[in-house]
Amino acid sequence: MKKLNLKSLIKEDRQCYQDGADFYDDDSGELIASYKDLVKGDYDTNGAEQARIKFQNEHPDYGIVYPFSEGTDDDFNDDDEEFQPEENDCFIADVVRGGYDISCDGKFLTHVDEYDEAISTVSEWQDKNNYFPNTWFIDDHGGHELVNLHDKLSQESISLKNLVPEEFQRSPIDGMRKQQAVKYITKNFKVYEKLRGFFNDDSWKPINGIIGDLQRGMIPISIEKTEYQKEGGVPARKIWWCEIPFTNQNRRPDKLNVIITAAGAGSVQDPLDRYDVTFVIN
Repeated sequence: MKKLNLKSLIKEDRQCYQDGADFYDDDSGELIASYKDLVKGDYDTNGAEQARIKFQNEHPDYGIVYPFSEGTDDDFNDDDEEFQPEENDCFIADVVRGGYDISCDGKFLTHVDEYDEAISTVSEWQDKNNYFPNTWFIDDHGGHELVNLHDKLSQESISLKNLVPEEFQRSPIDGMRKQQAVKYITKNFKVYEKLRGFFNDDSWKPINGIIGDLQRGMIPISIEKTEYQKEGGVPARKIWWCEIPFTNQNRRPDKLNVIITAAGAGSVQDPLDRYDVTFVIN
């Protein structure tokens, strides 16, 4: 998501992020302000910009705002050579049969079952070879998306474990009962609102977006398994099995189970060309 650095305008260094016309504290996920009268719809970028300016004027202690808008066509032009894959780049390919094929510098490296393992494999290969090309995710439809290795859970987890004292590695749901934790996650991260409707992208954008939102909010969700399910020999849905470990109200290790399903609603030939999403957490 495109970031706007406003540190030079203020003295403090607190952070927040913007979702539509809502503004949330980057650390706690708490709703700070909402200007629904300015933003009529999720894609009203003009209203979102007005909301950002109003928020910044009224909350000068917050220094970095993550705008809802992902940028204009001038910001991200698919025709720009900079954002097109090259032969010597690294690739993580989502395989219909399950798992991910990894290649770098024109050579096939390995096949892994989990996405987080694929991220780690590419990162380790780049460190070992002292060569850091762009990394691309290739979906099962052939579409491509640039991957920021350092923005993924595996890299965040490594950084946290190495750089942050253990007593500060705390999730906001630690100390809660399961029902409280479920309510906190679904409400503060607007899970069901963001997954409402039908989608037709090639990279599971809403699902990756929710998982990314949780990770950035210090909810340690991890993907344990993914699977395509077929009907009539054609992939009809994709399922993600995830886990969220936490410490419950009794100070004992516990976990939430999450099942995310993208169910095909497209054509008979390609059901997943259009899909809806269900998110089950317990």
